[in-house]
Amino acid sequence: MLNFTNLFKIKQSDRNKFCSYVIESSDPHGDFYFLTMLSALIVALGLLANNIILIIGGMVVAPILSPILALALGIIINDSKVILRSLKIFL
Repeated sequence: MLNFTNLFKIKQSDRNKFCSYVIESSDPHGDFYFLTMLSALIVALGLLANNIILIIGGMVVAPILSPILALALGIIINDSKVILRSLKIFL
């Protein structure tokens, strides 16, 4: 029989590694700004061409998932510094 009691338990060190990875990955670097500009260009071309596929493609390219994940993590761990940093990056 399978033991499901340890299925969702993780070590504290693994949890800390995950939290630091999510926070660091949301830090805007050159590639973040490049993808944001590329996304804005694709969406603008999609709006000008009245092409929904380009608009959705531009949204897919947008790198805003990392700041959203960091914001959610900041709320979960109740860290105002992470929350404010993520909101600043997101806005």
